[in-house]
Amino acid sequence: MRIPLLILTLALGLSTLVVAQKTFIIPATSATTEGGSSTSYPWNVNQPNGHRIQYCYDSSHFSATKPILIQRIRWRADGSTTATWTGVTHPNVKIDMSSATTDHSTLSTTFATNHGKDRSTVYTGKVVVAPSPSTGSTTPNIFYVDVQLSSPFFYDPSVGKDLLIDITLPGPWTKGTTSYYLDCEFANTSKVSRMFSYSDAKALTGTLQQNVGPVIEVTAAPAKGLYANFIADKTMGASPLTVKFTDKTYTSDPTGVKTWAWDFDGDNIIDSTVQNPVFTYKATAFDSYFDVSLTVTDKTHPKNTITKKQFIRVNPSTASNEDFGKGSFNKPAPSPIVMPNNTSHYIWKAVRGFHFAAPGPFLVNGFECPNDHATKQTDQTVSVYRLKAAPTLTGTTPTAAELVFHGTGKAGTILRPKTPIIFKKGDHFAILGACHSGATGHNYNSYGPGSWKTSVLNKPITCNRLVMQVDHKVNKGLGMIYDGRTGSIARVWVHVLGNTSQLVPELSSSARPILGTTPNLQFTGNLATAQAAILFLGVGRMPAPIPTPFGSLLIRLPFLMNVPIAGGKGDVPVPIPNSNSLKGVVLDWQGMVFDIRGGYYGMSNGTEWYLGTK
Repeated sequence: MRIPLLILTLALGLSTLVVAQKTFIIPATSATTEGGSSTSYPWNVNQPNGHRIQYCYDSSHFSATKPILIQRIRWRADGSTTATWTGVTHPNVKIDMSSATTDHSTLSTTFATNHGKDRSTVYTGKVVVAPSPSTGSTTPNIFYVDVQLSSPFFYDPSVGKDLLIDITLPGPWTKGTTSYYLDCEFANTSKVSRMFSYSDAKALTGTLQQNVGPVIEVTAAPAKGLYANFIADKTMGASPLTVKFTDKTYTSDPTGVKTWAWDFDGDNIIDSTVQNPVFTYKATAFDSYFDVSLTVTDKTHPKNTITKKQFIRVNPSTASNEDFGKGSFNKPAPSPIVMPNNTSHYIWKAVRGFHFAAPGPFLVNGFECPNDHATKQTDQTVSVYRLKAAPTLTGTTPTAAELVFHGTGKAGTILRPKTPIIFKKGDHFAILGACHSGATGHNYNSYGPGSWKTSVLNKPITCNRLVMQVDHKVNKGLGMIYDGRTGSIARVWVHVLGNTSQLVPELSSSARPILGTTPNLQFTGNLATAQAAILFLGVGRMPAPIPTPFGSLLIRLPFLMNVPIAGGKGDVPVPIPNSNSLKGVVLDWQGMVFDIRGGYYGMSNGTEWYLGTK
């Protein structure tokens, strides 16, 4: 009797384990439908010097509100009814996971910078790409890569840190001849970004692409037990540095956590026993690091301690910059149709754009192509069409009457038609545009996610990809155009009379403020009618935004420097002397844009510079 009883007990235990596990299809919108695109990264890449890629998935993809142990990840093949592949083996693959240090939308191009302090190697070994099914491929397709993690990863979505998956293929594949594309989501709603080095697994930096990532299935189980964890509102800064700590401990004990014991400076002395303490760090030397430990108890489990080594850095000698606060206008301001952020560039003679169905009547009075590639261009060319129907996948040739604008002008300016162009409900708006240098220069198409959802005159529109496979500078815009479905659109700002948006003035830094260098402060007023802008240098941050007739003031008076910016947007180079006496100096910047005739004023977010070395 004991053997059947044992079997029954094991069966009940296993069934409980299965029930406890949960799978997440990410992004959830692709759970039962094909993703909007495809990618080769990483399992269809075969490079002699390897390949490395980080995918960062937003924490909101996990419906779990408590910590989980991630045990397994599967990747789905791109959907097809005809594709076949033999399958391959990737040897010596390494997969690390962590809670990312930043939001997926703001990943660094340095691999190490994106990893949180909980970074863990969860798998090393071979990864097999399964062959195409003998019964034929499907849409959506099979999950053809399956990795059981050798070390389950503890992840707490409720902390708000995004999940970073870091995959390194050290060399080419073996045991097979063909792999296949991964199913991929490529849209502003995907909430996933990637950073990769395509052909060098040992590279320290890579290329960032936002809003693109493969469809994956994550299997996880609830984390049972007591797990200490915490976050801090800041981890680096000048002395005295006041840090607010927030307890993020998880316990499966229904009565909760009972005690907290904090050691803020690694001296093995308890500094606080409150749940969410505040501590001020003081140091005179540069690069003073402090370990922080939290020990917690509950009624059920053994006490648990987490120590984050060198978690706090006071008086860093390395340069850093941080944006803070949010820009504001004194009233809703004129705005072009809002475009997505840049994800990459397509540089060739061909030109790209977007198209959408007019949701109602509107008047267009200007166009501008983003000149946002590192190699700045001198010119821009735009072609605009008013079509009776959407362009087709097989191609549509617009008539001369349907080409309502074609023009070339200086990059960084607004190209204006002679008179505003009228679009009525039922018309189909289509535009091609890119920056270039000279009449024969390649087109620098500024890509953003496809199927971009935005609005014109507060009415929703969806911008789909528009393709012309030849140079519209040569044919003056009169050539075949194609619907590119949900692929990347080429961004062009379209100015519509009366259009407003939630955009506000923006200020950012092109690089860290390293001694002896000249970083740019990049100001975008997001005010089409602006005459100019002014960049202010203050003496610190305001403890809270101060409302003014021009927007919210975020930096302290008096202003030490005022720099005019013609046209309301532009880059301001700031040369920093190579002097050690400036190490640790803090500079706070904010910009203001204005249209005096229209009565529009706006203040940007703040940007803080901490001067230092590399």
